[in-house]
Amino acid sequence: MLEHLKKTFKHTVIYGLGGLISHAVGFLLIPVYTRYLSPNAYGVVAMVMIYTTVLEIVMRLGVDSALFKVYFEEKDEESRRTLVTTTFLFQLAAAGIIFALTYPFSDGLSDLFFGTRDYTVYFQFATASQLVTLIRVVPLSVIRAKERPGLFSILNVLRFTLVMGFNILFVVVLEAGPLGIIQAQFYSALALIPVFLVITLRHMRPRISWNQLKRLASFGLPLIPAGLAGWVLTMADRWVLRLVAPVTKFALVAQKGLGEMVTKTGDVLAGALPTLVDVGLYDLAYKFSLIVRMGLIQPFIFAWGPLMFSVYHQPEAKRVYRAVLTLFTLASVGLCFAVGVMSPEIVKLMATWPFYSAWSSVFILALSHCFYGLYIVFTVGTSVVHKSKYQAYTSTAGVVANIGLNFLLIPLWGVMGAALATLLSFGVMALVHYRFSQREYPIAYDLGAVVKVLVLATGLWIATTFLPFGWWGLVGRVGALGLFVVLLKFLGLFKAEEVRLVVGGFKEFLGRRRGGGDGEAGPPPEEPGELQG
Repeated sequence: MLEHLKKTFKHTVIYGLGGLISHAVGFLLIPVYTRYLSPNAYGVVAMVMIYTTVLEIVMRLGVDSALFKVYFEEKDEESRRTLVTTTFLFQLAAAGIIFALTYPFSDGLSDLFFGTRDYTVYFQFATASQLVTLIRVVPLSVIRAKERPGLFSILNVLRFTLVMGFNILFVVVLEAGPLGIIQAQFYSALALIPVFLVITLRHMRPRISWNQLKRLASFGLPLIPAGLAGWVLTMADRWVLRLVAPVTKFALVAQKGLGEMVTKTGDVLAGALPTLVDVGLYDLAYKFSLIVRMGLIQPFIFAWGPLMFSVYHQPEAKRVYRAVLTLFTLASVGLCFAVGVMSPEIVKLMATWPFYSAWSSVFILALSHCFYGLYIVFTVGTSVVHKSKYQAYTSTAGVVANIGLNFLLIPLWGVMGAALATLLSFGVMALVHYRFSQREYPIAYDLGAVVKVLVLATGLWIATTFLPFGWWGLVGRVGALGLFVVLLKFLGLFKAEEVRLVVGGFKEFLGRRRGGGDGEAGPPPEEPGELQG
């Protein structure tokens, strides 16, 4: 059991880190970006990333998820080699067609996003970057399917090193400004093409299968709308900020007070648009909120799917699910509170003064990741009865809410309005799916505990926003963290029995995997990200 636990933990960590590498790069490079780019230039990059994320979703065609499904349906090695060939050529051909349809219109994209064609070269590099980046999807999927975590880890370290190195080269050494970030993506992906091609060729067979292609397409293509829905929920707010955000006093001061940096980073190309400053500040705040996503939510998602199914037939299954919700809420909201309360110090430590105001929306954005996690917990009710259609309904509700709330709140409150729209959208998803799940598989969740934790964290965070900056403010914020823990204990929200239930469920999951083998389900597909190489 201990040996299997070590193996399961190792695989989860390695594959999880691989899926989060794009977010990690963007986060770790914050000190570099904020010292060599102004908020306006940072906003330019964020706008281009809106385009690249959509392009990536469409170019992927759901191939990584589809490959796992069909790979394990094929029982002999020759059929699996044929599948690798079919998948690789299918994705390469489709991505090539999409590239041919988008690259010639880079000037139009520049005009659409910025109202000027001065950014045409940005979109040319961004489109080319996505094409060369897609080369890695099939080989990495095959490595995960074959359970080669060592090789997967080596490739991720290599990717990480190249992306970091090229970013420092273009942004710091060559002072290429925001364009340098896009160029770094392209060249880091280009440098890895030989490696990924060698890996792919070693698992290919000179034959394609139309039957396999149909199965790939039937499973992968329907995932594109879900991916686009995720894009709306997490990135469309930048677009709306660019269009309708009010011009804040800080945006004007931050833009006009940068002097030499403005000229150096090419901000003059932006046509002196203060709203791009808001886009840059919001995007930075979102990256800081990803501490919660990377540190807790994503690892939980990796573990939750197998765990929910492994305990489903146990007599205490519903008690385990109830305990998971309570413990997840305590852990995730607690981490959100810590990140939100300490965000003034974190932002000041990692960024430069024009970006300092980004701290104010970090807690709200971090809490939106928690709400997404609550939605994931609530999917148990529809998943165990195999009614995944409700997830499509829930995503639709979230998208509609997000679009409406963005246009309602951003004109009123700018960056904070965008953060609130994101939070409320994920809240809608959690509530809607809770209703669906309770209809199919009722669970007596302790919703009172969830509400208490949320109210406590939000109330204390609001109180800390009135604290001054400096040492006394820092002392007050640290004191608020201690008070939060004390009040959790006082309210009786942490129960040892619930911990024992969840640990017992996890042991049952490990026991089933030990008895039945590892083969049927590969790790989740790699997420689309914003700063990939």
